[in-house]
Amino acid sequence: MIEVAAGCPETGNCFSVAASGVVAIPTPEGFTLELIHGNPTGSGRIEGIEFAHAWIELSDESGMMVIDFSNGRDAIAPAPLYYRHGKITETVRYGREEAIREMVKSGHYGPWDEYTNSLA
Repeated sequence: MIEVAAGCPETGNCFSVAASGVVAIPTPEGFTLELIHGNPTGSGRIEGIEFAHAWIELSDESGMMVIDFSNGRDAIAPAPLYYRHGKITETVRYGREEAIREMVKSGHYGPWDEYTNSLA
């Protein structure tokens, strides 16, 4: 059984939602789909707090789009805008196969790297 790790503020489902998505979403020909673990800095009630977060990126030669359905969001945005808005400075990228290996090995949806795990 895969367990949900701590991390995302609010309901904390970003790791499970993003990991499930990277496994389930078909990748169109010519595109790359990756699971991303990173470190946004909060705004509003969590202003200035850096936290562990997970999302999906779909990219091709024309650019990258972020897909983030965690915590009830319906966010699809250009990656540069998402990174700027979230003040994201560190990321770790996992392809579909690598993400599946990490889930099986660890028994949870992430985070798996030392830095992002330290924020969870």
